[in-house]
Amino acid sequence: MKDLKLCEELFTFLMSLDEKREIAVLDVGNINDFFMFKTLELLEGKDENKINEYTLLFETFSNSAYNKDKFYEGFFFTLTHLLSLKFEIKRIEMEKISKKEWEKSFRLTLKKLGLMEYLNE
Repeated sequence: MKDLKLCEELFTFLMSLDEKREIAVLDVGNINDFFMFKTLELLEGKDENKINEYTLLFETFSNSAYNKDKFYEGFFFTLTHLLSLKFEIKRIEMEKISKKEWEKSFRLTLKKLGLMEYLNE
C-alpha cells in the first residue's frame, strides 16, 4: 500500500513539472526508473491482486497524462500494456490478450494490409 501511495506522489510530481520548476534530469530519470523497476518486479511476480492494482493505477496515470504530457501518457500506457499482456488482463472487451488470440487477429490485419508474405518467414 505504501508503494501505491509513493507511485501516486511521484506521478503528481511529474505532472507538476514545467519550465519554472527546476529538477535535475537525473532525478526525473530516477523516478522513471522506479516505475520501470516496479513493472519488472510485477512481471516476475505472482500476486494477482497487486498486479491488477498496479495495472489499473498505471492506466489511470496514462489517462491522466492525456493532453498534458505525451511522454508520460505513452510511458504509462506501455507499462500498463506490458502487465496486461503478460497476465492476460483485458482492459477493453474486444482486446486480444492471449498470444494465440493476437496471432489470429494479427494474421487478419496483415491480410487486410496485403502483407501476408511476411508470415512465411
